[in-house]
Amino acid sequence: MRRWFIEILIRAADVCARKAWLTIAGVVLVTGFMGYYTATHFSINTNTLDMLDPSLPFRRAARALEQAFPQLKDNIIVVIESDTAVRANDLGQRLADRLRPDRRAFTSVYEPAGGPFFARNGLLYLDVPALEELADTLAKAQPMLGTLAKDMSLRGLLSVLGRSLGEKLDAEEEKILLPIFDSISATIERQVNHQPARLAWKSKLFSGAMPAEAGRRGFVLVQPNLEFSQLESARGPIEKIRAAIAELPLEAGRDRVRLTGGVVMDDEELGSVAQGAEFSSLLSFALVCLLTVAGLRSPRHVVAIVLTLVVGLVWTGAFATAAIGPLNLISINFAVLFIGMGVDFGIQVGLRYKEEIYRGFHHREAVRRTAGGLGGALTLAAVAAAVSFFSFVPTSYQGLAELGIIAGCGMGIALVANLTVLPALLTVLPRWLEWQRPETGAAGKLRAVPVRYRGAIIGVSLLALLGSAATLPWVRFDFNPLNMKDPTTESVATFADLLADPDTTPYTISVLRPDLASAVTLGEKVEKLPSVDKVVTLESFVPADQEEKLEIIDGINLSLGPLLEPAQRQQPARPAEEIAAVLDFKRTLEHSDPNGLSAAAKTSLARLTAALERLQGAPGWPDQAIGQLRDNIISDLPESLEQLRQLLHPELVTLDTLPAELKARYLSRDGRARLEIYPKADLRDDRAMRRFVREVQSVAPDATDSAVELVEGGDAVIEASLQATALALLATGLLLLAVLRRPLDTALILVPLVFSLLLTAASSVLLRIPFDLANIIALPLLLGLSNAYGIYLILRLRAEGQLADLLRTNTPRAIFFSALTEIISFGTLAFSPHRGMSGMGILVTLSLAFAVLSTLLLLPALVASRESRTSPAEAER
Repeated sequence: MRRWFIEILIRAADVCARKAWLTIAGVVLVTGFMGYYTATHFSINTNTLDMLDPSLPFRRAARALEQAFPQLKDNIIVVIESDTAVRANDLGQRLADRLRPDRRAFTSVYEPAGGPFFARNGLLYLDVPALEELADTLAKAQPMLGTLAKDMSLRGLLSVLGRSLGEKLDAEEEKILLPIFDSISATIERQVNHQPARLAWKSKLFSGAMPAEAGRRGFVLVQPNLEFSQLESARGPIEKIRAAIAELPLEAGRDRVRLTGGVVMDDEELGSVAQGAEFSSLLSFALVCLLTVAGLRSPRHVVAIVLTLVVGLVWTGAFATAAIGPLNLISINFAVLFIGMGVDFGIQVGLRYKEEIYRGFHHREAVRRTAGGLGGALTLAAVAAAVSFFSFVPTSYQGLAELGIIAGCGMGIALVANLTVLPALLTVLPRWLEWQRPETGAAGKLRAVPVRYRGAIIGVSLLALLGSAATLPWVRFDFNPLNMKDPTTESVATFADLLADPDTTPYTISVLRPDLASAVTLGEKVEKLPSVDKVVTLESFVPADQEEKLEIIDGINLSLGPLLEPAQRQQPARPAEEIAAVLDFKRTLEHSDPNGLSAAAKTSLARLTAALERLQGAPGWPDQAIGQLRDNIISDLPESLEQLRQLLHPELVTLDTLPAELKARYLSRDGRARLEIYPKADLRDDRAMRRFVREVQSVAPDATDSAVELVEGGDAVIEASLQATALALLATGLLLLAVLRRPLDTALILVPLVFSLLLTAASSVLLRIPFDLANIIALPLLLGLSNAYGIYLILRLRAEGQLADLLRTNTPRAIFFSALTEIISFGTLAFSPHRGMSGMGILVTLSLAFAVLSTLLLLPALVASRESRTSPAEAER
């Protein structure tokens, strides 16, 4: 059967060489069709969670959550930051109002703590002491607020401030007035310096009356309609959001609006992945071409191998596109992998062909002898590599499984291409260069090193193995995909900022329960866990102590409400009246009695006097300056007073009166309720995240959401990668044992693989490059890429009989240059702008380097040691 199979390979290579032009014409047609298909159907999925088996329990829980609350998926988080939380939320409300009408671009636009409901009932969400303090403050500010409500102009504002200076100010009055004086001073100073200078009345007078907010940030959650026909599926909605942001009245140095969320990070990451993959493939292709020139020393062979490589790459790309569909961050690297393996086969064929030419055989016979002498080893290497790659398929790491399918089938494509297309190209390409033997005296001496120093090589290797094994307890896995992303991009930097605050962290846990009552009961248990900060259910949005709060608000409204009614407002002041008001106020400041004023009040009034003097002396005074001053100082005062008026008319909040948009995020249409669980610790620490997840799972095993997906997904990747490595090693060993029928030869081939695995793990520890969702594939990938080295060496040894005869052939040279092409192919990934791809490139490069060194040094040293025991004289030859 073996002779029959080899005869098929010989005849196939011979036919392709004999009918070379017909073969090439057929290849061109097929390759052109496959290239067109790939170009029009190729797509990428950058969601790292989609690289995991959807049947895993935590993935099923995530799908259940998505079905119950589809509006929570794929949200763009717009983070608005300003000098006050009030202004940030105001800008957020304006942005939401601009985006909400565009139903074609956005499925939903949600503003937490925004909208008419909170504009009316916001005071009910203050605790009782804070509400009482606000009532006292508003009572003391009542005269000023009453005047401002009637006359919202410079005339009204400056007249009430001037009257306050005619009276002795106590500490509470200073607490109210001095911030206003300082704000007016700062506004005038910025106006004179031609800087943005609008005064924010909401933050100065009524910040305590606004709904509860986190820090100085406002948020708008936007769910875009994704265009899956495009690689960057959210590009259109993101561009529309940025266009709407550009229309907001943002002030430089005061306001900042940033976008983050999984959708935005995926789009940004896709750009770096695509850029990195394109750069790595091109650089890898160029370096491999140069390397084949150095290894083969024949432009004819180099052109033939490169063209064969392109054909195989196109065929494999078409297969991947048709069989897999959208590729992921792991499987997208099939191109780099194929370049390495494809050139490996090409170099083996090319150097063996040259060897036959050196022996005096003509072209057709050299092709036949190459196919007959090397075809078995190539086939075994391809099958062994494919078996290793197919060992990825049974794992739960779907990203690795898809790469295994593509790479495994790619080995068959590479084998067929190099035994058919390559002979045809060698036939038609002109033989205009003389054959040059690559053998040199230095190369011959290097080949003798494993024999002469076999004892030292084996001893050093044993020490390296023991040292590597000792580092295994320190091997670390980083399961957080955020650490694979570029931290300098806007979305990642913003996401990291949100993670630093437990109140805004996107890494929360959600649990579904059949109804709200059971959700509240579970929430009480979860809230007692040490790692949990708070639990939010729909019931959390029903304020406590409402009767007491409503009484306090009624008291405020009784005294202040009538003053805020629109019917009380006077006619707008004329410019001349406002100029007179400014001058009168300046005279009042200059003649105010400093006695009884605190040091802070004296400083504040002196600053305001100086600012008014600068305003009078600036160009454009008075007509142009007064108009600008009115816009800057009055600013949002009318809107702020109207918002305060609304806040004084709340209604009793119940589950039924909560906004529908809010209820839909915590109570599904079929009645299921969601608990949202917030961590107490900073979840940028992986250990804190794991502790948080495990504690919640101890009382809610069906917990899901981002934090659970990261921890469980990381564990699944570790398990899948170790399983794939073990399966690949076992399958390769069984295949070699079945084909070679010699346990010792099988063991010799496996030794470099085990050696490389341990050294790669040790390198991860020593170089402080933790394994992650991308570079963890270095371990199982190593077996598929490098088991061919030992196969080539051992099969050629069996053909030649003695190690010394093997070392005189082109096989060691072919192995060296084949390995070097694979090292270069993956080494180019180290320059990828994507951190995950870069780390993968480093670890795979190191693992391949360990593999080729152990194959060309340790393996011959072991063979030489064996021969020395059976025939000392032959071993020393």
